[in-house]
Amino acid sequence: MIKKIQTGITTPKARVFILFLCCSLGAWLISRLSQTYTHTISIPVAYENAPDSLILVSSPPTALQARLRTSGFQLLRYQISPKPVNLDLSKAGKNGTRLYVSPESCRTTLQGQLDDAVSLLSVLSDTLRFDFQALKSKTVPIQPNVTLEMAQNFMLDGALEVDPPKIHILGPPGEIDTLQFLWTESLNLSDVREDFEQELRIEGISGMPNSKLSKTAVRIRGKVYRFSEVIVEVPIEVEGVPQGVDIRTFPDRVGLLCKGKIEVLKNLDSTDFRVMADFNKPDPDTGRLPLTLVEHPEAVSSTDLLESSVEFIVRRE
Repeated sequence: MIKKIQTGITTPKARVFILFLCCSLGAWLISRLSQTYTHTISIPVAYENAPDSLILVSSPPTALQARLRTSGFQLLRYQISPKPVNLDLSKAGKNGTRLYVSPESCRTTLQGQLDDAVSLLSVLSDTLRFDFQALKSKTVPIQPNVTLEMAQNFMLDGALEVDPPKIHILGPPGEIDTLQFLWTESLNLSDVREDFEQELRIEGISGMPNSKLSKTAVRIRGKVYRFSEVIVEVPIEVEGVPQGVDIRTFPDRVGLLCKGKIEVLKNLDSTDFRVMADFNKPDPDTGRLPLTLVEHPEAVSSTDLLESSVEFIVRRE
């Protein structure tokens, strides 16, 4: 028969012995931690009250090396859970846009924030220097990065609305001086046949780590309508004809394909448009006169010439 081997100490004498060792060790630790020690520890630093009109462009120290004298209990607490020391930059010395905190000021500030039972012997650091740069404000327009694929017979009614159309940016001159506008994130819409509205993030600021925007997103709105088409026949006018010369174009009228809202198209008349040809600028390859639409109603969404040029004959009187 195989007997089970018991590895635990279960006898009363063994338990008493272990308890005695634990108590002795605890008493020894308490005795040691109650004694006074001198030790260098790292204390985190938190900076407050930086100037609102300036921005820090260099990385300040994140901790101070301080030599302390106190009990082992206090040292252990500072090492396990260090409490940051707050340095008030509104009390720092100034040299232009540079602030500085001397070791003496660091020591005075640190001593004032340590527990009464802790003696600060020294701060092992040079003068702390902070390089700031003056901030500048600028207003820039927002460009919507939107691609629309309209459904058949639908058009966008006017331009896209951006709300707000401009934003304020606050940052160092080196980051924002050359900035002319900012893009939104991209938006692709297909088969668009009704009004739409979308919130889009502002992009293009990844290279400006020290700048802040008054808005991080804008709203894009678009109005959509169903359009109709109509062809309007408009007489061709020729400018630059010398005195004593009579010119005739073939044809003498040109069709304009107009797209827009039905209520606008039904009231159109040929007198609402002007199509011009310049007698002095014939096409050198074809000899034809190019046509230009010089006047059209703003309410018409789209107007296209069905002919880009015309033949002509000249008759002298």
